[in-house]
Amino acid sequence: MTTETRKAGPSTPAGWFLAALLLVSVWNQLDRAALGILQEPIKHEFGLSDFQLGLLGGPAFAILYAILGIPFGRLAERVNRVRLIATVFTIWSVATALCGLAAGFLSLLVARVIVGIGEAGCSPSAHSLISDRFGPEKRSWAIAVFMSGISLGSLIAALAGGAIAQHFGWRMTFYALGATGFALAALFALTVREAPRGAAALSTPLFIETMRFLIGKRVVRNVALAVMVAAMLSLSTAQYLTSFFMRAHGMVIGQAVLRVALIFGLAGAVGTYLGGYIGNRLAVRDPGAATTLIAWCYLGAMPLIVLAFLAPDPTLATGLLMLGVGLQAGYFGPTFAVLHASVQPSMRGTAVALVLLVSNLIGYGLGPPIVGKMSDLLGRYFAGGSASSQQFCASNSWFAAACSKPAAGGLQFALALLALANVWAFFHFRTLSRLHRQEHGSGKAAIV
Repeated sequence: MTTETRKAGPSTPAGWFLAALLLVSVWNQLDRAALGILQEPIKHEFGLSDFQLGLLGGPAFAILYAILGIPFGRLAERVNRVRLIATVFTIWSVATALCGLAAGFLSLLVARVIVGIGEAGCSPSAHSLISDRFGPEKRSWAIAVFMSGISLGSLIAALAGGAIAQHFGWRMTFYALGATGFALAALFALTVREAPRGAAALSTPLFIETMRFLIGKRVVRNVALAVMVAAMLSLSTAQYLTSFFMRAHGMVIGQAVLRVALIFGLAGAVGTYLGGYIGNRLAVRDPGAATTLIAWCYLGAMPLIVLAFLAPDPTLATGLLMLGVGLQAGYFGPTFAVLHASVQPSMRGTAVALVLLVSNLIGYGLGPPIVGKMSDLLGRYFAGGSASSQQFCASNSWFAAACSKPAAGGLQFALALLALANVWAFFHFRTLSRLHRQEHGSGKAAIV
C-alpha cells in the first residue's frame, strides 16, 4: 500500500461522500442500461437477431468486466481508491461515447467491451470505501444507497435516453451519456478524498492466501451464487423490457421507456432502499433474518413476473412487474453486508470482486444471450411451419396471441421462463441466511 492512502487528512463530509459514490453508481448502471433502452432501433438499423442483442448486452460487456474485477479488487486494497474510480469512470465514459460511432455489430461489440473494462474498476473500490467510512451499524444502509444507483441509473437511462433517442436518434444518446460521465468523473476526483483504511487493512495478505480463504468459505460461495442468479434475473429482464413493451403492446420507444422507468427505476430504487433499511433493523435481533426475508421475496416475485409477461393489458403488466422487481431489488444491502461482515477488511475489495466475477461472468454473461436465443427459437416456432406449432397456434389455443405476433410472443415466453429461476435464488438466499446465523448468531462477534 502506498503511504498516501494511510494519511488521515481532512475527510469528505459523509453526506457528499455517499452522494458522490451514488452518482458514480448511477452512471455505472446508466451506461450499461442504455443498450437495452436503445436496442430496438439498433436491431432494425443493423439487422440483428435477439441473440446478437444478447451478446452485446451480456458477454461483450460482462466477460472482461468480471475477469478484471479481481485485479481491480486487489488494486483497491493497495492504491488511492478515489483516483482509481475517477480513472475508470473516465475510461467507460469515453467508451460509451464510442458506442455512438458504431458502424455495425462488430464495432459496437468492441466499444461495449471497453465499457466493461472501465466499469470493472468501480464496485470493488466503492465497496471498500464504504466499509472503511461507515460502521457495521450503518453499512447495510450505506451499501443499499450506493446500490440504488442501479435503479436510478435505469430510471435516467429510460427517461433521458429514451427522450434523446426519440428526438435525435440512438447515437446521440450515447454521445450525451459519455460527455456527462466524463464531467462527473472530474467532479468526483476533485471533491472526494480517500477514506482512512481500517487497521486490519494496513497489512494486505498475499493474493493466493486471500483467494484460498474466500473460495473455501461457504458464506462467500453462497453470496456469489445468490448474487449470480439475482443478476441473471434482473439484468436479462432489464435488457429486453423495452423491446417487450414495444413488440407485445405496440408502443413507441418513448412510451415503452416510461414503463421501464417505473419498473426498474422507481420500484427498483424503493425496493433497494427498503431492503437496506429493513436489513439493518432485522440484523440487530437476528443475523440471518434479512436474507431469510429476501429469500421469500424472490419466491413471491416469481408468479407476479410470469403473469406480467403473459398479461394482455400493459397497465396490468406494468403493475405486476413493479411489485415483482421491487421484491427482488431488496437483496443488495443485506447480502453485501453479510459478505463484508464475513471477511477481514483487508480482503473486502477482493471479496466483492470475486462475487462480481461469478455473478457477472455467469449471470450477466450468459443470461441475456440465453433469453435472446430462446426468444428467437420460440418466435420461429410460433411463426408456424411444423405440425406441432400449427396445433399450438389454433384459433382457440392459449398461444394464439403469441402466434399472431411471433417476435413478441417468443420474447414474452422467454422472459416468463426466465422468471422461474426465482426458485433457484430462493434456495441460495435461504442457505446464506442459515450459514450467516451459524457464524454470527451464536456469540461469535462479527468482523467489522
